Parts: sequence; structure tokens; C-alpha cells
Amino acid sequence: MQYSDEIINAFQNECTDLVASLEENILRLEKEPDNTDLINELFRLVHSLKSETALMGFNNFSMLAHKYEDLFQQVRDGKLSIESNFIDLSFKITDKFKEMMEKITSFGKDDADIIEVRRLLSNFDKDSKTEKKNVQTEKIKLTQEEIKNFQDKGFKNIFNISITLFDNVALKFARAFMIRADLANIGIVAKSNVNFTDEGNDQQFAEFSIIFLTNKTEKEIYNAIDHSEVEKIYIKKIEAKGEKTGQIIKQKETTADSIRVNVDKIEDLINSVGELIVSHNRMDKFYQTLYNKKFSFNKNDRAAFLDIIFQFKKIIDSLQDNAMNFRMVPVKTLFDKFPRLIRTISKELKKEVNLSISGETTEIDKNVIEEIREPLTHIIRNSIDHGLESKDKRLGKGKPGKGTIKISAYQSGNNINIEIADDGKGLDINKIKKTALKKSLVTEKKLNTLKESQIFSFIFLPGFSTSSNITELSGRGVGLDVVKTNIQKIRGKIAIKTVKDKGMSFIISIPLTVAIINALIIRSSRFYFAIPLYFIKETLRIYENDIKIEDRFEVVKIRKKILYLIRLKEIFPYKDMDTPEKEDNIIFLNTKRKQKKRFFVVVIHYKNKDIGFIVDELITEQDIVIKSLSEYLQKIKGVIGSAILGDGNVAYILDPIKLIDHHLK
Repeated sequence: MQYSDEIINAFQNECTDLVASLEENILRLEKEPDNTDLINELFRLVHSLKSETALMGFNNFSMLAHKYEDLFQQVRDGKLSIESNFIDLSFKITDKFKEMMEKITSFGKDDADIIEVRRLLSNFDKDSKTEKKNVQTEKIKLTQEEIKNFQDKGFKNIFNISITLFDNVALKFARAFMIRADLANIGIVAKSNVNFTDEGNDQQFAEFSIIFLTNKTEKEIYNAIDHSEVEKIYIKKIEAKGEKTGQIIKQKETTADSIRVNVDKIEDLINSVGELIVSHNRMDKFYQTLYNKKFSFNKNDRAAFLDIIFQFKKIIDSLQDNAMNFRMVPVKTLFDKFPRLIRTISKELKKEVNLSISGETTEIDKNVIEEIREPLTHIIRNSIDHGLESKDKRLGKGKPGKGTIKISAYQSGNNINIEIADDGKGLDINKIKKTALKKSLVTEKKLNTLKESQIFSFIFLPGFSTSSNITELSGRGVGLDVVKTNIQKIRGKIAIKTVKDKGMSFIISIPLTVAIINALIIRSSRFYFAIPLYFIKETLRIYENDIKIEDRFEVVKIRKKILYLIRLKEIFPYKDMDTPEKEDNIIFLNTKRKQKKRFFVVVIHYKNKDIGFIVDELITEQDIVIKSLSEYLQKIKGVIGSAILGDGNVAYILDPIKLIDHHLK
């Protein structure tokens, strides 16, 4: 059956929440195997997952959930105990659930291969090995809540269909499965009193009942079933208690304190707020233009106009804050993935690891969470593999045998800090020095002048690794450089703290949101550019005759240090033969002789040195709303977006690090 995108999205959201809760509680179950309430909660989650998928007609999914539900029933009955292999199997099943959800979202089908998982399930299933051949099936009972739920899905008719096969049918499971398939063509098999995943117990299918949802009539259902080998068919329509046909039971009204909103709608709202910001900037610019032209304002009119602009800005700021809050989510959605990751890695490396998480309620932009997931995952892998020692080595150092990873989040101004700390061996500065010299990253003379923090920063360089063992987790020389690059993409910074044999911390500082940034607006030739302030170290004015040539580069000495220079107009040349270029970049201290020209310079810190961009004009510092680039402009290296300025001009947002990389190549 084909469903609308809206229904599939709602299904996806519901199942995603259920699977996430499953994984979270499975981890708890490993630590609390005798917690009856927890086992019952897991049973309820799996049952809900089975019901949701069966209702939508995703039989592969619902069959797997049904088998998993049976397993938890055996745990509840005391026939199975919770051990490590049960937890491993549970995660294999949740992985398969997620795979099927992805296939449903992409292709509308749940056709993932579940043969191996079902084989593993059957090894645990005590009941399937001890069932007798003659099985008495129970009658299906529906609660009023279930009936109402089925009706809310848009099905006109709910039927209880009972089917009896002839005694001489050799393969009762195959015949029952074919009947189920016939019905699936005209509706949905929502519930059954037999286990369609248990083909080994053939006798249970001699007589079975199902709950069937459809918009067809009894006659159409009867004709849809292949009657060969069928002795009896009984079809009964189910109606809610106390209702007449076609009526829906009146349910007590409830209110919810939250609703699901499509991300695209939130983005549209934020874009609209961005347009308001642009409109305000234009209004402010217009007022400044009138004022500079000495437009006639009496005192009261001027005060009134300024008050309107002020109130407009106040409303926009409030609207902007509220709109951005829609996109804020707790970091818990990110942190919840890490306990399972740490369990998997620690088992693979045969290390015992204790995890401590704090600050889960700290909120951050959803888009930022997606960007930092991979960097944080790599840092955690690195901490367990490289940072934490083996149990024997830890005990030999007087440490507890079990290592500790601490993950915390806290807000600091307009940034959020995420810290990942371990109590392992810390960085070995001598190993780092040896590797740096071996790779010719620095001379021995220069190395002796570097501070400890500068030496530690080598670990973020491409291809740098002190690990002698190559594993699937680390030691391949690809890692922390990518982590740093990805964090810088979202205007973040990463720092490290380390004490030998005590441990190490990675501290990541990232902005709360990536939609609006504070930038310096500049002009070069006829182009306007915006450079995010977090890239800028300082701005300068320099004399032309102070510029020298060194190794083919223009340089200037500032505070006894060499500053390399790049003229922005050389990267983005503007050619207009009809209009002579202005010399706005020059300040003439002596207007008669036109000597001692001065230039504006924007200084960027780039790979342990400073580089300055020579520009024509420093215009202003302001908040700008990032707009995406067209497909053509996305090819330009170092340009990461655009923004509309108050006067209507478009400014191109620069990533100066990428710009310098490309220019030097």
C-alpha cells in the first residue's frame, strides 16, 4: 500500500523514538538485568514497534519485532536470563530496525535481509523448541483504545476473520501465509493469534484468526481469499462499543504541550526573520543617508523616527531569538548515541570503561549537532584506543582497573563547550617531538623554542600519528586533522589539556547557532565581502613604503614580526574598462604630493603564523544572515555563503583559511 510523505514521516518519527528508547533501555538492562520494571518497559516498546509496523503493512519489520517481543516474554516468564550475548543480539536487532526504517523512508519497503538475525533469535527462543504440535490458539481480543486507534488510521472497516484449514493440508503454515498475502493486497493484517514467523510449528495454523483493516466489504474480502484447502471462513465486522456504524466514539479531549514541526517550516520562518533583519538594516541605512544629507528633521520627528527604528529592532531581536529556539535541541539527542559506541569499542579492545555524562539538557542548534557528531565520535574512539591503558597497566600505575570517559556540555556566552576527558596516560611529548622531526614538520632548533601547547598542537596536522599499531579504530594517520577541520567549518575551536599518566581532555567550543553570524563587512574593488569575526585577529593600517618583498611574497614588519600580505583584489579581480577604479584603499597624508599611502589590512591567524588581507575599505561590523550560494558560486574556493546588506548590496561570506590555502596552491 502506498502512503503519503506525511504519513511516512509521522511513522518514521514514531519508530525512531521507539528504537532510540529501546537502545537506551537495553544499555540500562545490561547493568540492571533483574529490574522487572525495565524489562516490562522494553516489552512495551517492542510491542508498540510491532503494532506500528503491522498497522502500516510492513510485514518484514513486524515479524522481526514479534519474534523479539516473544524473547522478552520469555525473560518476563523467567525462562531466559539477561547475559552479555542477549545484549549483543538486542543491538543487532535494533540495527536491523534502523536499516529497515531507512529503506521505508527511501523506497517505501522494509525489504532488509533478516535471515541471520532470525537465526540468532531462534537460538535464544526456548519456547519454539519445546512447543507441542497440538496448539490451541487463543481468541483475539481488542480494546476500545485499539479499535479507536485503527479507525483513526483512516480505515472504514475492521474485521475479525477466522479461518479453519482441512486436516489433510500438508503445509499448513504455507497455506496460512498465502491467505495472509491475499488479504494484504486489499488491506492490512493488524493482529493475529498465531505466530507467522514460526514456520516450524505447523499445527498452530490449522485454525487461526486475524484482525483485518480495510475499506472493502465482507463479500470483497471473501472473494479475495484463495479457498483451496480452506474448510471454514468466518468474517465478522468489529465496531466500537456503544457506537453506530460509521460513527466514531467520542473521546475525551486531551492537550499536548509539544507538537512535531517539519524542519523545513522552521527554516522558512528563520529565513523570514532574516529578511526582517535585512529590512531593518536598510531602514537604518536610509535614515543615516538622510541625516548625512542634512535632510530637514525637526527635533520631534527625528526622535520619533529613531524610536520606530529602535522598536522595530527590539521586535526583530525577540522574534529572532524565538525562531532560533525552535531549532534548538538538547545535546542529549547526541550524547545518547555514545554509551552504545563506548560499549562496542571497549569490548573490541578488551578494556573496561566507565562512562559519565553531564549537561545533557544544554541546548544547541540541530544543524550544529549533525556537524559535530562525527568529530565527537572520533575523539571518543581515540580516547579509548590511545588514551586509556589496559587493565593490567592501569593497576600497575595504581589506577582503578576500569578507565573513565567523561562527556560534559555547558554554555559559555553565545557558545557551547563540549568536553571529552579520560583518565588515561595523556600525551607523550617526547613521542610527539620524535614524530614531528621524523616527518620534517619542524627543525630541531625550532622545536626547542616551541611551547608545550604548540608541540601538542602537532597532533592536529594531516597524517600525524604516534601510534605504531594500525587498527580499524586508529593509527592510520587520518583523524584529528579532520576533526579540527570539521569543527572549524561550523566556526568552532578545539583545545586540549593533558597531564602525563593523569589523562587528557578535548574541549570543543562551538556557536549555539550557524544561521546568523557577526562579521566584518569590507570592500575590495567593486565587491563587498563579509569575514566572520572569529577568524579575525586584528585590523591594521600600513604605509605602502613599508611593504617589502620576501620569497616572492609581499610582507610588512609589525611589532618586530613578519606579516605576510595578500591583496584581495588579486584573488577577486574586477575589470571594468569604462569606469576607473577608485583609490579608496589609499589615505593621502600629504594631498599635494600624494605620498605615504596607507592601506587597510585584515589580519588572519593561519597555521601558526599571521597573514593579512589588503582591502579597499573597512565598512562596519554587524550581524548577518547566511544565505546559501547558487550551484555555480559554490565552486569558488573560500566563499561559503552570501548576505544582503542594509543598502541592498550582496556581500560574499569568506572562509579566509580556505581562501589562503587555495591562493598559496
